[in-house]
Amino acid sequence: MWSLADVEKLAQLFPKDYRTSLYVGLYELAFSRYSLDTDYQPILKSFEHAAELNPSSPLPAYFNAYPYVYGGIGGLTSQANAKCLDDVVPRTNACLELDEIHRTGVRYLTKSIAADPTFEPAYALRAGAHLKLRGNRQAIRDYTKALDIDPTAHLYQDRASAESELKEYQAAIRDYTKAIAQGCEYTLCGA
Repeated sequence: MWSLADVEKLAQLFPKDYRTSLYVGLYELAFSRYSLDTDYQPILKSFEHAAELNPSSPLPAYFNAYPYVYGGIGGLTSQANAKCLDDVVPRTNACLELDEIHRTGVRYLTKSIAADPTFEPAYALRAGAHLKLRGNRQAIRDYTKALDIDPTAHLYQDRASAESELKEYQAAIRDYTKAIAQGCEYTLCGA
């Protein structure tokens, strides 16, 4: 069983290998979900250091984006999300702050895509961030790009949700049908 000290020691042994900084950040990120008061700065700095060591890799920016979109900074179980009642119109200040958190995630994902335009997970995660921002058109574009790169990705249901929000029902039906064809273990079949 690896501990944080083990991963940090690995980073000390190989200070010029960007992957060791990724390992440190990922290790800390994995345990951040168990605490609402996690300090994300050391995690984000690990990913930033990895990006400095290897600016051509999409991974540091991708992992930096994750806490802003789905993790403890702006995700479903984050304190920022808990302060936002999403259905209230006009948007409250807390919701506007959460939107800015998600936009930060989008910016990191755009950096990840710039580093590798064929990195499908960055498109999929950015599409999810656009959904949170009610940017359904942008989400559909990113889901489409991700599916162009990997047609077996399980993203049809998510793209169909964005299409439904835009009242593009025929496109949504096609995508829900594709999602069902991929298999019920990846959809809400039988739930």
